[in-house]
Amino acid sequence: MEFVALVKSFGTPGGMLVHTDYDALKPYTQRLKEDGYGWSAMPGISEDSYTRQGAIDVLNDWGWTGEKGLEPKWYSGAYWGQDVDELKGNAK
Repeated sequence: MEFVALVKSFGTPGGMLVHTDYDALKPYTQRLKEDGYGWSAMPGISEDSYTRQGAIDVLNDWGWTGEKGLEPKWYSGAYWGQDVDELKGNAK
């Protein structure tokens, strides 16, 4: 099986595998999990659909699994829909 991307240091220790078709991916999800990978099905993903903030939101949601202290500067650790101020204890 081919994937769109392997995103290391996010989601799981093995990284996150990105595919466009969940139905094609579904038979392999248990094996991927056993092998230490996370996965995400993103139908319609393309260069045209990319936004920086959208990518940051997804990566924050997956969580950092790389070496502590090497997180990207933009990384907040906020899961999808969580307010960053809430995460930092600054809820209004």
